[in-house]
Amino acid sequence: MSVAIDKPSDEAVRLAVVDHFLRKGKNGIATRDDLYRVAFGLTGVKIPFQPVCQDHQTPFDYLAASYFESGNDLLVSGPRGGGKTWTTAVANAADLVWKPKIEIASVGAIDKQAKRCYRYTTQILAYPAIADMMVRSVMEMTEMNHGATYEQLVGTINGVNSPHPQKVRADEVDLMGSEVLEELQMVAQGKNGIPSTTSMISSIKFADGNMSRMIDNVGEMGLTALTWCYKEVSEPCGIERRGKKRKWYIVKDMDNPKREYRTKAWERCGECVLLHSCRGDLAFSTGWIPIVDTIKEFKKLDPDTWQSQKECRQVTKKAQFYPEWFDGAPHVIPDFSPPVGEGIYFRSWDHGASSLTVCQFWWISPEWNYYLFDEYVGANLLFEEHARSVVTRWDRDFVRDYSDPAAAQEAHEYANLKDARYRVHMTKAFNPRESGVRIVRGLEKVDPVSGKPQKFVCKRCHNYRGEKKGYRRKIMNGVVTDDVDPSCRNKDHSMDTERYGVASFIKEQEKDERPSRRRAMRKRPSRPRGSLRSLESL
Repeated sequence: MSVAIDKPSDEAVRLAVVDHFLRKGKNGIATRDDLYRVAFGLTGVKIPFQPVCQDHQTPFDYLAASYFESGNDLLVSGPRGGGKTWTTAVANAADLVWKPKIEIASVGAIDKQAKRCYRYTTQILAYPAIADMMVRSVMEMTEMNHGATYEQLVGTINGVNSPHPQKVRADEVDLMGSEVLEELQMVAQGKNGIPSTTSMISSIKFADGNMSRMIDNVGEMGLTALTWCYKEVSEPCGIERRGKKRKWYIVKDMDNPKREYRTKAWERCGECVLLHSCRGDLAFSTGWIPIVDTIKEFKKLDPDTWQSQKECRQVTKKAQFYPEWFDGAPHVIPDFSPPVGEGIYFRSWDHGASSLTVCQFWWISPEWNYYLFDEYVGANLLFEEHARSVVTRWDRDFVRDYSDPAAAQEAHEYANLKDARYRVHMTKAFNPRESGVRIVRGLEKVDPVSGKPQKFVCKRCHNYRGEKKGYRRKIMNGVVTDDVDPSCRNKDHSMDTERYGVASFIKEQEKDERPSRRRAMRKRPSRPRGSLRSLESL
């Protein structure tokens, strides 16, 4: 997020404020008021400090909690474009200038996010009053003349395996893999009289993502939770826009458009499409985001996205195809190699010409647990290239290769490859989406006694896990439909592949175990079809 900083007329006053606190030394910033003055002196921006929503905090509350160490790690939820990265940069700069020998690692979920935070931080440190304190700032590594250092990292396993600074600030953690977040928890380390602190900052993007999980377990994890939404960082709605007098309105509930309630706003709020979300609260905002930009976003976003990424409410699972799924324990397990000669192996395929071709490798254990232990993802390759990669990947006896029943031509190509070693004979899969989803969901439900589901996924299956998070139904006028959300277009190959394999296997087992009328009359047990053997025969 880029914050426009108008050059104030009292530049000399700002310089004097920063100089005053510099002369006071490392203990110069003693109170929240001191920190607010310093932040304004360095940036010329009045950071919002007055909450608008009940139980919400502000960017300044995050800045203060991060600067004045309480001993607790921080979990910060903020809106998309709501100043999270910029406020993190202000916190980095304040620590670097007023805390000798402090070491800071700032982590961005992706490379662009990391570079943006580094740019904001170095821009603040270039302010005339403190610019000469920087000894070196190159390759996203900054060193101050009193021994303080700052390193900007990218949120990968390699990136977070860094030295152990006292402070770690991680931006957009909901975009990080769960394994990266686990590594991140072990980075911060107290030293030189400065306690360790890890701050995890993000908008809420996924119903089962890192942020939702940590919000649900704030107490158990010992975190201090802070939240602000678009209202805390919006520019105030002026009288010329909203009017002077208060007025009652009937508005629709964004969770359920069929339900209405009364709210008190302002006399001209009825002319604004934002009324259903704002309810006149922007009259009390003290931020910088233009209201016209907020209105544009409100018109374009669906209610769920708006409520999660702008109002910072936890993402509802009502639109998820798989609400039982969680991208972590107990569903996601460490990578392993299934034993040879035990259980049943099968593969499932989804074919793509210009899009992805996906093949999943499944193992059913003797306890009838389903394990997705590996996946193959390829694009823009010949049939033989795909087949060679799949066939040579695991040396197991795969009893079936389930495939999209609409891909008859692809199945024919794989079965008639020139090189017989790589030929794959496809079995038409069970295709109905809703029935297949119900079957897979049944395996993902956690048993209340054992605390475990019946289906597990190895960490290495990154494409599957990425698609699973975002696989949701389309919402129209607040009503969840049976259609796939347009945002999932070309991002559901692994979801289709899973249904083809798991649902088809279970359907075949049910058919084999269901005796026909003639078999029942002869009192003969049913036999497995083809080479698909039941576990009892192993």
